[in-house]
Amino acid sequence: MPVTVSEAERSFSKMKQIKSIQISTIGQERLNSLALLATEQDLVRSLNCEDIIDDFAAFLMFFLNLFKYLFYSCMF
Repeated sequence: MPVTVSEAERSFSKMKQIKSIQISTIGQERLNSLALLATEQDLVRSLNCEDIIDDFAAFLMFFLNLFKYLFYSCMF
């Protein structure tokens, strides 16, 4: 929920921009996500994408190795 009236107005303004682009081709969940990203674009721009990608890759490798371990331990 928006904390201030100006934040609510900003959210509605961003929603209008997004709706004008592709409202007919995307679902409600995706539309809500795009609205949140557009409203909080300063925060989004401050994120370090390389760190996020590295963390995600490490997360995937952990589960891949876990799956391999469990799979091979059940075979023998």
